[in-house]
Amino acid sequence: MSIILISCETHKQLFSVFILISMQPKLIIPADSTSRRVIAIFAHNESRRIVACLEALRLSPLPSNTTCYVIANGCTDDTVARATKYAQKASWVKVVDLKIGDKANAWNYFIHEIAIEAESYFFTDGDCLIESGALESLEQHLLKNTRINAASGVPSHRNPVTKNF
Repeated sequence: MSIILISCETHKQLFSVFILISMQPKLIIPADSTSRRVIAIFAHNESRRIVACLEALRLSPLPSNTTCYVIANGCTDDTVARATKYAQKASWVKVVDLKIGDKANAWNYFIHEIAIEAESYFFTDGDCLIESGALESLEQHLLKNTRINAASGVPSHRNPVTKNF
């Protein structure tokens, strides 16, 4: 199992993720148990960016046995509606709508209630755009070195796609 984190958050905020317990969601859809990669996108009021985030992942490119969960947490905008509309045309996307607007709760819900067996797990935020080839590159480097347990991507403004994002 590989764990790969891609986030726009600071390390201090990421460590706080493990201390809160999960709450019941309004919606949960199980993933295909044969997924090679599982991606969790944590989204709070990301209606402007969630479709672009999903499109960047789709174009990254993804293997056919990838499952992506959009973990909407406490959204008061139309993030859930936009992600659900996208998922209707993309069977690899599942949407979970948590009532609590708390990233640590969303993370814990994914880890303890959703996470299925997979070779690699990726975590990102709904306002991030994954550059083409980034997931595969991180995964390959992680799997080549058995002494490494996790890898992280660094946000970049050099990417012309994300420059004005």
